[in-house]
Amino acid sequence: IAGRILEFDSPENLLRDESSAFSKLVMEFMGRSEGRHQPEPM
Repeated sequence: IAGRILEFDSPENLLRDESSAFSKLVMEFMGRSEGRHQPEPM
């Protein structure tokens, strides 16, 4: 299975556009990993 290029630009520009596939992927990752990096209560 081969991948397809959906969009091409610098990461900075792709993140600025909230409708870009790259921006959506980053936002999904951030949402999923949000609770994993918090320190545990003492």
